[in-house]
Amino acid sequence: MLVLLRLARLHPAHVIDAFHDDVRAVGPVAGLGAVMASAARVGALVDAELLSSKYVAWSPGASAAPPDLTSQWRSEGVEQISIPVGHHDFVAARVVAMAAEHAAGVAAIVALPEEELQTMLLLVCVCLCAGPCVTYALRSLPPDAGATLAAAVDDDVKRTVLSLLCDATDGAEVRAALLARAALPVRMGGLGVGDRSRVAAAAVVASWADAAVHCHRAAAPALADLAGALRDTDPVGSAPPAGT
Repeated sequence: MLVLLRLARLHPAHVIDAFHDDVRAVGPVAGLGAVMASAARVGALVDAELLSSKYVAWSPGASAAPPDLTSQWRSEGVEQISIPVGHHDFVAARVVAMAAEHAAGVAAIVALPEEELQTMLLLVCVCLCAGPCVTYALRSLPPDAGATLAAAVDDDVKRTVLSLLCDATDGAEVRAALLARAALPVRMGGLGVGDRSRVAAAAVVASWADAAVHCHRAAAPALADLAGALRDTDPVGSAPPAGT
């Protein structure tokens, strides 16, 4: 924390924040190299070292790397806390990889012995398909990328659930009812899987709303303006009826 505060004081034009040991600097491209140099110098005072494989920089508006960040520059985008941030093709390619990683995990579960059906269902339910990783990604990805990931995950989960619980004698109506039941929360007798597409849009809205309320003006001035406008607007129905 003291290192972050020191960096913020040394570089007031940049917003410095962190999640555990992942530190981010947002601000003018011309000053990013100086921020990283300060991070290395100040971090060394507390035995902290920059990890070269994660020390990268990117800007949507810079066509060329600044001279002090040539080796760290990424022209298409970067990955921040497992979420791709960059140009559309970069994000789209990473989403495809995220869906493939999810499918590989599900395939490993299905490969367990047949007598471990309950274990398979529990793993599908708790660890992967309806777990926090996908929901977190939906809150953080652009809406179109999140919708693509949600659809891919849902399709994979539904195929998996049907392969585990149905056989050739089950018709379309039975399969549809089973998937509807599987999408229910566990507390309602379901598995909580196969419905990421239903919540994808809500996840984006919730994330943006939270950012609008808590964001730093220097980091996201447009969101800060939106938050101010929302605070200055009376909610519908807040005024008491006339004559009361």
